[in-house]
Amino acid sequence: VFPEAVASSLRELVKPLNALPAADVGALTTVVLEELEEGMKDIVPKITSFARQKHVKQMNVLEDGVRGVLTLVQTAANRGGTAADVRADAAFVGLSEAHAAAMANAYDAFGARQAIATQHGDALFDGETLRQLVDLEWRFGVTCASDDAPKVGKTFLQLKLVLEPRPGAPYEHLELELTLPQFYDFLAQLEQAKAALLGSSEKLPSSSSSEERA
Repeated sequence: VFPEAVASSLRELVKPLNALPAADVGALTTVVLEELEEGMKDIVPKITSFARQKHVKQMNVLEDGVRGVLTLVQTAANRGGTAADVRADAAFVGLSEAHAAAMANAYDAFGARQAIATQHGDALFDGETLRQLVDLEWRFGVTCASDDAPKVGKTFLQLKLVLEPRPGAPYEHLELELTLPQFYDFLAQLEQAKAALLGSSEKLPSSSSSEERA
């Protein structure tokens, strides 16, 4: 389950995908997975080609959808998640049952093709659970123009996360875009997590107290 701030951002990104046929969402997921495996080097021409083949006219909507798909499948892969996990996460952020199932099926099919690669240590689905956050960048912006009139003039925040690389791979970059309320909610959740960690550490006996008892 995603933090609410991240989930809200994902809902905005993937919502337009429900207007596409479910099969197209599955095909788009496959494109994203293949590009993710290759380091996202050719994602723009691949998405442009996909839009042309599927007669998608609003590229900005498709680009947002790709970012949402990327976040969903990459999160699942990093956690060693299953197709059922992808399906549940996709439904949680607003994809219809049919669209969530198509994404999960594409994820499952791609994972099956990775079976041989796993033996060589270069598969996307390597069963990894957690990776260290190396760097975090952010910047604020204001929407000056958009097909969605209510978004014009709205403040947003872009987050760029840098994760430690897998063996033989470059550092991995994740990007999220949050509205200002979502950002404040995200900060509040970070503060709660920090407080919980501090509370847990205070309950642990210190080395000095252990020595005094000895």
